[in-house]
Amino acid sequence: MQALYRAAAGAGERLELDDAAAAGVPLVPIVRHPSPGRGACAGGHELVLPLLKKSQSPPSAWPCLACHEGLPGERAVLLAALEGATEEDLAAYLRAIDHRAAEVVLGVAALRAERRGA
Repeated sequence: MQALYRAAAGAGERLELDDAAAAGVPLVPIVRHPSPGRGACAGGHELVLPLLKKSQSPPSAWPCLACHEGLPGERAVLLAALEGATEEDLAAYLRAIDHRAAEVVLGVAALRAERRGA
């Protein structure tokens, strides 16, 4: 019975990869494997991965429709990345947060100036 399930899962995996390639969805690196059948891509999205035999290695990349559509990362994935971050990683994250915060502040200031002028 397990052999039938694995064969069906393998066929489903090939179909999923083929469908993604046909739709132009690129393969995105998987940076974390929190549990079997789950992964977190470099774009900060949680992915459902095929179930594998214990002897098989999890995939290093997988199609991510959310990345393809430019959606922001999921909060739980991003918070988990912060939990396991090194000092160097945290410094890089803080620089990115500071940059984004500056963009938001400038955008709010521009909106206020626009409203005063209108």
